[in-house]
Amino acid sequence: MHYWQALRPQQWVKNAFVWAGFLFAHAWHDPLLAAQVAAVFVAFCLLASAVYIGNDWIDRDSDRAHPLKRDRPIAAGLI
Repeated sequence: MHYWQALRPQQWVKNAFVWAGFLFAHAWHDPLLAAQVAAVFVAFCLLASAVYIGNDWIDRDSDRAHPLKRDRPIAAGLI
């Protein structure tokens, strides 16, 4: 559970914008393009999570003193 929280999946919603061009181009009939856009979405989500984890690791000491950030898994010492 703590590892999942560290990935911050609630932030992945922003990555849904990669679907905009696909949808506005009315390309949903192209399964190869849909698979490629889905792969880009997953890649963006994983990359964003990696950046969040790296930032949480670097800022863990200062986050421990913050009233909200101290509950993050890395700052709280749960990971």
